[in-house]
Amino acid sequence: MRIEPNTKAKELRSARKQSVKKCYDRRAKNLPPLGPGDSVYFEHKQGQHWNLGKFPSVSSDKMDKSTCEPCNRLGKTCLAFQWCVSCQDLLCSECCSYHKALTVTKDHILISSVKYKALLPYMPSVKCPNHPEKDLEYFCSEHDCSCCILCKRNDHIGCQRIEKIEEKFAEISLQDEFINLKRKTKHEIKVLKILSSTTDKNISKLKEDKESLYEQMKTTRQEVLKALDTFETNIKSDIEETFDKESEELRKRQDTYSQKLSDLEKFQNMLNTIVDINIKCNTSFLLLYEKSKQRIKREQSVVENFISSVENVVTECQVGSEIDIETLCIRMVKKISFNKHESPRLNVQSLEFEEEENETNASSTVEEEEIQSGNESNTVNKDDMVSLPTTEKVMQQTKFKLKTKFALHPMDTKSSSFRFVTVLSKNIVVVGGSSEKRLIIYNRNGTKEGEIYLQYPANSVASEGSMLAVSAYKAVVLVNAVTFKFKDLIPMGDNCFGIAWIKTKLIVNCEKKGLKIMDQYGVVSKTFKDIVGNVQLCVVSDECVAVAGRELHKVLYLNIKTSVLKSVPLPGYSLMKFLVPFSNDSVLLIICGINKVYRINFAVEECELCDTSDTLQKPMGLDFDKTTNEIFLISSNGRYVNVYSME
Repeated sequence: MRIEPNTKAKELRSARKQSVKKCYDRRAKNLPPLGPGDSVYFEHKQGQHWNLGKFPSVSSDKMDKSTCEPCNRLGKTCLAFQWCVSCQDLLCSECCSYHKALTVTKDHILISSVKYKALLPYMPSVKCPNHPEKDLEYFCSEHDCSCCILCKRNDHIGCQRIEKIEEKFAEISLQDEFINLKRKTKHEIKVLKILSSTTDKNISKLKEDKESLYEQMKTTRQEVLKALDTFETNIKSDIEETFDKESEELRKRQDTYSQKLSDLEKFQNMLNTIVDINIKCNTSFLLLYEKSKQRIKREQSVVENFISSVENVVTECQVGSEIDIETLCIRMVKKISFNKHESPRLNVQSLEFEEEENETNASSTVEEEEIQSGNESNTVNKDDMVSLPTTEKVMQQTKFKLKTKFALHPMDTKSSSFRFVTVLSKNIVVVGGSSEKRLIIYNRNGTKEGEIYLQYPANSVASEGSMLAVSAYKAVVLVNAVTFKFKDLIPMGDNCFGIAWIKTKLIVNCEKKGLKIMDQYGVVSKTFKDIVGNVQLCVVSDECVAVAGRELHKVLYLNIKTSVLKSVPLPGYSLMKFLVPFSNDSVLLIICGINKVYRINFAVEECELCDTSDTLQKPMGLDFDKTTNEIFLISSNGRYVNVYSME
């Protein structure tokens, strides 16, 4: 027999449904949620009766995020199974039914709580970091950031390109954009897998070479009989130490690839989840999209750096013996070395990806168009090249007087590591060299202030206000000149040597691709493809730069605006080392292995000998500080900086 519920129970159930609807209506109207003191019906069982009560005082930060949030607000505890993308609430099965039934929420997208937990670590807050009580409503394209209404009034009042987040992204398909991010992540994961496979092969090759070396050692031992027993232990120890050290370096690189691969796979799983949701316009996911896009850009740069640094290890090992017939002495001969050759560049663009053929790199496109265009403004006008007369006029009025000196701190105290010196503002001096994977910062008194560690040794350094630009192998590294912290990395795809700032533009000497002018983001605006090789640069004026190299035997004077090129030959068959700006129309220059400092005066078209003295100590690098009228020279042994005043 079916028992109908009594009238009181029906009324209580009806009232409870109305209370739940009231909660949803308040949320839909952007009203604050019900709190303590608001009259609602909730289930409070006492025997067989249902009583009217108040909304319980439950702190939201103490709620279990795996339980139904509407039920928590009604004083109940129910396990949540789904999450509403629009309301951003966890819902139990009963609340899901109400959610789908109510007119206000029937079109909301619900996802499982498992997918919600997968998205949770990546979801940015919609609250303003500066004003937690306000939501992020606007996006400023000039500053590339989101802001609330207060930030818009205070910090972005002068910005012209600021609009509501929903309006900015109204015309784009958020689903398609996340699909593109997913594809890019897939591309980077494939590249990392290729790099991991290449490293595995190197490790296996090292193991094979080590086994082969042991076979050679056994054969040699048979030839020299018992004489080899004494040496075998020492040689074996050296082999183990050398191979283990090389293998450990490869394992560290492998761990780096594995860690990056793991991070990107987790990130891709999050993108897979979003793509499966089929999201429409939503502030939280719009912010997540912007954050994900920026991360993809950073990860692409990291992977490109991995590609440029991958090397193949070639082992050169030999163990044998030499017998002196006269003394009948046996001497062990061993050779253990590892030659690292640049690996053929991975053709990652040939990897087969779905619908990825249209993806391009903006900066490389600009460069390619300029090189292929044949525009005369991007090519040195050889008809305008003028060879100025070669003279060696001695400047009796210019002499260098040793003022002070301080010692440098190379990695290996027996080596001459440092080859260039750069003077910054605030009495700061930066030194570096081709065998040092770091830059060292000193003050004028020779006290070490800090170090900047690099992946590859620096070839040249240029400063511009609060930023340092360092050419190192196939990239330009940007460093904050105040805090000496890493700021950005610009891959060049070619060996870089000379570097200089001209206003806000960077001029970079690429060994094969020529002289490039670009901004601090790597976007190339002009290329002088005829000036190649290993050269050094310095800025002479706002439009002109001086260029000199070991193979040139002359100093070039290039107007980057008109492309007019002049040249001043050096005396004899001299090899230039470094040059620095001296005045608005001249530069100072040192020659390899001699005690001479020249001044190249472009205004009067002369090469003048400033000073020739043994006190110069055959300098390896130099810089001129216009504020103090001092010359900084690195001694020939690369271990001291000598400071000279000019008479």
